[in-house]
Amino acid sequence: MAIHFVVYEKPHCEACRLTRRWLLTHHQRFRTTNRRGETNLVDPNSEDPLKRSWSAQKVVKFRQDGYDRFPIVRVRDDETGDVLATWNGFHPEALASWAAINRLG
Repeated sequence: MAIHFVVYEKPHCEACRLTRRWLLTHHQRFRTTNRRGETNLVDPNSEDPLKRSWSAQKVVKFRQDGYDRFPIVRVRDDETGDVLATWNGFHPEALASWAAINRLG
């Protein structure tokens, strides 16, 4: 199975930086942008009103889904686009587990 990670970050987030570094160090494919090339940076204080609005909506959605810190990491199946797993925070053990599955695929 081939997968990639989708990472939602916020500004000045140490756990986000660690997650990104782990993915880069372990040569894992990940996206920090959507399919339109817009950043997944969640910034409710952005000067851009569209970004502020999008960010506020994302924060509400993430909280409703039970996520209370960043980054939000999603694992997606490359073939189907299905979300296989989602978690929040820096979790190297989860990243390593999915990276191992990715190597087997």
